[in-house]
Amino acid sequence: MNWTWVVAAALAYLIGSFPTAYVVALRWAGVDIRTVGSGNVGGSNMRAVQGVWATIAVGVIDLLKGAGAVWLTVMMGLGTGAACVAAVAVVVGHDWSVWLSLQGGRGGASSLGTLLVLFPLGFLWVVGFMAIGKLTRSTAVLHLCGVITLPAVAGLMRQGNGIVITLTVLAVIMVIKRLEANQRFQVPLEMCNGLHAGPMKVGTGRARVYGRRLLLDRDSRWASDSQSSAES
Repeated sequence: MNWTWVVAAALAYLIGSFPTAYVVALRWAGVDIRTVGSGNVGGSNMRAVQGVWATIAVGVIDLLKGAGAVWLTVMMGLGTGAACVAAVAVVVGHDWSVWLSLQGGRGGASSLGTLLVLFPLGFLWVVGFMAIGKLTRSTAVLHLCGVITLPAVAGLMRQGNGIVITLTVLAVIMVIKRLEANQRFQVPLEMCNGLHAGPMKVGTGRARVYGRRLLLDRDSRWASDSQSSAES
């Protein structure tokens, strides 16, 4: 067993597990962020609690969590392999926090933070997709596109197998978290005709709702106040 990898994974997981949005919402607004907005424990859902400045603050802290976890392994001289393990572990910690009974956010900001250290050009690649998405009001779709194409970009730029594999795992984690959805706002799969498309019809749309979760990061066809896209 490679104990340096174990140390890197444990340390990064604990860093990632710190539930920034949960703590900020509880301290500043006195609410459990899991019970408001989208129910997601991330920066995006802070808009439902404290507004844009709290959203920015939580996003920056979560980004620094990802960058810090990987940077620590580099500074400790644990090697590239350990840094890659730390990148995955910090995102897993954010998404399935030990302090919140394995609940968490989407890991978008934490993943971006890991890229700042592991693959800075990859950071710019994903941010570029997100910026275009913001302008075209399709952030969720283009964020996903940026993340899932990143392993190929890293491979073409000869970043090494370790980084390519790490980026692939991070993309898979994002897909899993989107398909999993937030339990509080998860529409039963047998009732998936769109939250704003009239009465729901039983027995329709199982594949459709999974498609919406993956591409739009929500169950409904259109965003609503109670179910917003939550990436971080």
